[in-house]
Amino acid sequence: MKEEWANLNFRSGKWSHYFKIYEHEIRNLDRTNFTLIEVGVKDGGSLEYWKLRHPSARIIGVDLNPKCLSIDPNFEIYIGDQADPEFWDSLFKSVGSVQVLIDDGGHSYHQQIQTVESALKYIEEGVIIVEDTQTSFLNDFFPETSYTFMEYATSVANLISLKSYSDDPQRFSFKPNQNVMHFYENIHSVSFYQNIVVFRISKKDASTSRSSIINSGKSSEIDDFRYNGLKSSFVPSFDSIYNLHLIETPLPPIAPFSFLYNFRKLVRVMFSWIRKFQ
Repeated sequence: MKEEWANLNFRSGKWSHYFKIYEHEIRNLDRTNFTLIEVGVKDGGSLEYWKLRHPSARIIGVDLNPKCLSIDPNFEIYIGDQADPEFWDSLFKSVGSVQVLIDDGGHSYHQQIQTVESALKYIEEGVIIVEDTQTSFLNDFFPETSYTFMEYATSVANLISLKSYSDDPQRFSFKPNQNVMHFYENIHSVSFYQNIVVFRISKKDASTSRSSIINSGKSSEIDDFRYNGLKSSFVPSFDSIYNLHLIETPLPPIAPFSFLYNFRKLVRVMFSWIRKFQ
């Protein structure tokens, strides 16, 4: 893949480890009949690459600069602002079914987030690949005063586990907003790579009813000892700039002798962590 990239006629730049991620994430799609949109055209090299890799696919570019329309008449390019939800509504209604969306556009958080939010309304089976997510930590993107894309992506990933609320609501500490859960219900998984986040969308797989399956094998009548170990432990915790601290979790109950009960074991665990990170 990298060799093909190096010999393109049109210029573009990608991090070298992206190519394996692309191949892994779109491997299950119908290679002869899918539509791919990439945000960020500039000199056109990426569009040329995707057309070379998937000659039967429909490859579409999106950019804010109207001059991109003059790069090559064989490229299908739409001009619009990726931060504008009305642009996305118009584009998806015009283009029809889309299976792959790659965001290599402006990399600002509002652009990245709006691109994902708009695509979620229209993509039923496919992937949304957001590149260069390290901007969530770069000074020139003002992460300290912003809601970053990585904060957004982590929250969306948490919603996948919250789907289990309907299976056992009494055990959850809060009731998720059902309107929110409904909007994100087709997200099957969120994968985090270095500088890339991938949202895999599957209305079929994500909506599959879940149930506990216990086979008919013989029971050994072994007692469940999950609550017989340490009542809490010291674990690594990261602050806002990713310094590591040790904290006790869960906090022990306030009861006579509860701290003394675990003190010896907790100290041993704490020193094992200290030795690990010295």
